[in-house]
Amino acid sequence: MKLMTGMSPGGKPYQNPPPLSSSLLQAVKPPESNLPLTLPMKLVLNTTGLSVLKSNQAKGDKNLSGYEVPVSQYKPDVIRKLLLKNCLNRIDVSLDDVVRHRRDILDITKILFFSILYKQFRRDLLEKTVNTILIQQWNRQHPRQKLDVTSDQSMSSIEKSLAGKTEEQALFRRNLLIHLWKDYYDLFQDDEPHKKMGMAEKLIQEMHPLTMFILLDYRKHDEIKQLTQFVIETIALYIKRFALPEFNGLVLLEYLQSSERENLINLYSGILEKGGRHTEDFPMNDQIRNELIKRKISPVTKFSFLFEIKNSSTRGQINRIRTMVISGDKESREINDILFHRDNSRLDKRSVKDYLEQDGQCDENYNPEILYYYLNHLEEACKETGCSFSSFVNCGSDNRLSMTHLVFDS
Repeated sequence: MKLMTGMSPGGKPYQNPPPLSSSLLQAVKPPESNLPLTLPMKLVLNTTGLSVLKSNQAKGDKNLSGYEVPVSQYKPDVIRKLLLKNCLNRIDVSLDDVVRHRRDILDITKILFFSILYKQFRRDLLEKTVNTILIQQWNRQHPRQKLDVTSDQSMSSIEKSLAGKTEEQALFRRNLLIHLWKDYYDLFQDDEPHKKMGMAEKLIQEMHPLTMFILLDYRKHDEIKQLTQFVIETIALYIKRFALPEFNGLVLLEYLQSSERENLINLYSGILEKGGRHTEDFPMNDQIRNELIKRKISPVTKFSFLFEIKNSSTRGQINRIRTMVISGDKESREINDILFHRDNSRLDKRSVKDYLEQDGQCDENYNPEILYYYLNHLEEACKETGCSFSSFVNCGSDNRLSMTHLVFDS
């Protein structure tokens, strides 16, 4: 292979981008069939998900917010497809030991947040494409041959056309990657250039067929040349955004461990009070924590992922994941009010930092500085990449009952 060299826009020499291969893509996104993940949870399906459920002859229980399907093992691609097809209202998880499931929590969090980013990328490009002057003029002049994502006939024709242009698409993808490498050379100057190039190729594969069709068939038109440059810029932006799921997972994990600790302390305090003892004389330590969990008398840590996913044709709308952590040893009407989006204005609302510090959770045995660090870093990283992250705590009338909201908008 001939080496291509030159100067990047920053004046630095560049060479060919790292070679891509199927093995590289597998390293970025391993074959799900070989990686079943284990995490006890309930998938709460909406009506769209219910039709999928019936088609697969599975069973689910109806509740107030959807159809619950309990699972213990799952393939990442199954969850991802359910999310991208808008089949999920939420995912509920209950764990008796957060620490033992650290890896699983990070895995499911990254699967969900990566799926949201891929969906947003696909929609960003599609919206930009269908609103070009060229395509709008074509659709006005050819009402029976509209390039329209909502038309089955139009999409069938587009997909048939693309099926006969596999080599043309491969060349187009390669040229996009080369220009990405040249224009954003500094983006790849770290320890993971191959991983980032793999992400870039995966993003290109995620483009809507209509976007790809227009980029190929109208590539000589000046407006589409500008659109192609926008595609390169957007790929670079999303590569930067791909650092966010990891930090979302770390924030969630740190807060789950804080919530578990709060629940265990409340339980332990109650046990001591019944025996006429006080926590000042018998402070909880790791040995006591492990014993409570081992004896299965500890309250489980509960958290849920709620989804607000917009269709590809929905303009100007965000995709949102709201992660909610429930602290408390019992269910309550107040929790249900929040889960099912009823009025919760009467609930006390505080920042995560104020909640941890004002409720006396911070003591000599627990310092939440690492949680604060991840929260601040995630908020700043979201601002830099055009996303949004916010967090707050609702406190119920029982001071041992709270729900923390971690809200990610892309």
